Amino acid sequence: MADNEQKAMQLMAEAEKKLSSSKTFFGSLFGGSSKVEEAVDCYLRAANLFKMAKKWAQAGQAFCAAANLHLKAGVRHDAATNYVDASNCYKKCDPNVLTFVKSLTTQYQHQEVSSAKQDVCILPNNYMTLRKIPFCLRLKIRFSKG
Repeated sequence: MADNEQKAMQLMAEAEKKLSSSKTFFGSLFGGSSKVEEAVDCYLRAANLFKMAKKWAQAGQAFCAAANLHLKAGVRHDAATNYVDASNCYKKCDPNVLTFVKSLTTQYQHQEVSSAKQDVCILPNNYMTLRKIPFCLRLKIRFSKG
């Protein structure tokens, strides 16, 4: 398992390197978008390796990083899929997140969107100490557009 975790960390570093090289002037001229796509692929592979190593928080972070890049590229469906994968990982490492996500999902399915939006606005205050802010912000974006 440590081997999977180590490979995942290397992939995360590789993704960061690809992103930084795509931001340079020449990088943006010569294949900057392909570098971003390669970075997304690295993040997704890292997330799956973290899952195999049962490092749920790190897997969630990798899925969120891939989702952020998909959003910037305008690929909302893939971003949403990555956020769902991230939330599934976060649910496994914190049972409080599982309860809260179930609550939001139920409210959203029953068209109680205004109630779900209010709950999401409260969430960052409750999870500030648990460092779940990136996850909370993703939920807030999802429900504010829905």
